[in-house]
Amino acid sequence: MKKNFLFYVFLIMAFALISAFTCGCDDHKGNIRNKLKTSYAEWFDYLAPAFDDGLKITEYSEENGNIYMEVESSDHKSSTDGFPELITLHDKFVEENPNYFSGKHIGIDYRYGGRTRFGFRSSIYEDDAHPILPYFEGDRKSLELDEEGKLKYVWVVQDSIDYLTNYKDKRFLAEVGLLYVSAGGTNIYNMDSAEKWAFLEDFPRLEKVVLRTSWEYNSDDVYYKAIEEAKPGLEIITAVNGEKLYLWRSAEL
Repeated sequence: MKKNFLFYVFLIMAFALISAFTCGCDDHKGNIRNKLKTSYAEWFDYLAPAFDDGLKITEYSEENGNIYMEVESSDHKSSTDGFPELITLHDKFVEENPNYFSGKHIGIDYRYGGRTRFGFRSSIYEDDAHPILPYFEGDRKSLELDEEGKLKYVWVVQDSIDYLTNYKDKRFLAEVGLLYVSAGGTNIYNMDSAEKWAFLEDFPRLEKVVLRTSWEYNSDDVYYKAIEEAKPGLEIITAVNGEKLYLWRSAEL
């Protein structure tokens, strides 16, 4: 009896060990898909390597053509979590599968330290729960870029800019065309020199910068001059009180 018991214990341990070696490579992919019950398994399989470095999904939804994901890092200080790889993999997936997300809108937000710090979007779209421009209720159509699919739109809270730009691998910023900077209800403070906006060089294809302010139109252009000096040629827009859009030194949109 004892020999039979030990034999069965041995079989169970051997089976578990073999399973670990043969299935481990796909285990993360399967866990992500099954836990979230996504309709986009091929996409999730492609993104799976990004979740090997301290990144986890805290929210996921598929509603009304909007695909939204919030991810959280366990250790951003090292700047080596998987977020840059996540965005890079998504854009590469879109290149290889240009019609996969036809008519869909993708949103991926980054959370760390109990706060959502910044987010990436594939298009300007109406999603009350996860808008491209938090705290903004105006007409988003005027902010659209020519191409959709890749994650070209980014919003960031001012005090979290460092979280967005201090990654060693900055390729995930290569496709960004619009950057929206918000102070979360107040003005953009202490960013009145080109040095403070030097991080814009990390965005090689940037076309538009949107600032959330509470100023009246053209009342103080020191911030705009600083941006223009840091990265000439950008379209600089203010969203006054998070609603009305103005071009710097131009007619109201």
